[in-house]
Amino acid sequence: MREALRLADEAGAAGEVPIGAVLVVAGQIVGRGANCVIRDGDTTAHAEVVALRDTFRAINNYRVPGATIYTTVEPCAMCAGAIIHARLSRVVWGAPDPKFGAAGSVINLFAEPRLNHHARIVVGGVLAAESALRLKSFFVSRRKPPAMMSSEFKVKTASWPDDMATLKAIRFEVFVEEQQVPAESEIDAYDPLSIHAIAWSNGQ
Repeated sequence: MREALRLADEAGAAGEVPIGAVLVVAGQIVGRGANCVIRDGDTTAHAEVVALRDTFRAINNYRVPGATIYTTVEPCAMCAGAIIHARLSRVVWGAPDPKFGAAGSVINLFAEPRLNHHARIVVGGVLAAESALRLKSFFVSRRKPPAMMSSEFKVKTASWPDDMATLKAIRFEVFVEEQQVPAESEIDAYDPLSIHAIAWSNGQ
């Protein structure tokens, strides 16, 4: 898992979500992977999938029975499915993923009785705090606004209904997408007791 964390650091340094994974056979690392979705322009280039592909090339086989995958974050449904198809025997993951986790947080594909193969051992929470800290630091840094000169940054009081579309889009992004407020609970009607403001830079 330490090697997977090192790979996660490499991904984070490259501007990718910091997740790393390694495949181990008979005590030896045979495949490594770090998130490279942005670099490759490929939504399937998660660390686990990259590690699986690295392994397939190394052993010239697309199935790795008896292998263990170590990944710094709970696999998503795509990665869990790839792990199952590759016939891996053990899965060890770090931080849980409450939004996409497919090893128990959202769904558990590894325990789905209708599938014809299951990893014999699935262990979560290994070095979870270290992995979670990397994720938190990464997303905080991504959300931090860039420094701007005051002359580049403008603020105005929004008018209703002229700026309604802009306000609705901002509220949806902040409350529904970022804070997971149910869309039906998000009210964007005009409130005469509130002051709505819009800030923009470079026309955005």
